Amino acid sequence: MIGVSVVYEDEEPVIFDDASVKNHRTGNEIDLCSSYHSNCTGEGVIGHPESGFYTIYHDGLRNEIGMRPVALLFSASNDSVSVEQLFLIDEDGCHVQKKAGPDQIIINKQD
Repeated sequence: MIGVSVVYEDEEPVIFDDASVKNHRTGNEIDLCSSYHSNCTGEGVIGHPESGFYTIYHDGLRNEIGMRPVALLFSASNDSVSVEQLFLIDEDGCHVQKKAGPDQIIINKQD
């Protein structure tokens, strides 16, 4: 599983109301709940959003990559902040791997 932690500068988790992952080349949204059996809210937000951790991609979607490597755009928002971040994903025949992209995104709090 590939994920990202999103926190405010004081390390408080950022809890998003909406999050999505799209194939950056095609613009197609990736259904992260497909082939994933736990921590899936049904709204497409998986991982542990209450702690600020969001799943970007997982082994169950290995065959969805197509042309490799693939750039994925993670987008998420709530009432006060939004974020977009590119990740480069590949696979080794068994597991997906992150080739580029942060482990953590730090958001400045808006007053």
